[in-house]
Amino acid sequence: MLDIICNKDYLNIKLLENNIFYNQLNLEAIKSYLDSKGKKSIKSSLSKFHSSNKASILIGSLYLVGEYIKEYK
Repeated sequence: MLDIICNKDYLNIKLLENNIFYNQLNLEAIKSYLDSKGKKSIKSSLSKFHSSNKASILIGSLYLVGEYIKEYK
């Protein structure tokens, strides 16, 4: 999935801060991979994601999506 995202120049990537959900992959591991592909990213939070007025897609585990729904439904 990250390879597909990296190939789209018009996409902005925001990585969720560490420890937002159970067994989350370390933010630095993903950031390091994106950096190696030349793709910039910034750190964000679920609340910033939720309050954004831009079209966005939350990509992650079903657990992450469930946590988002539970928090903001």
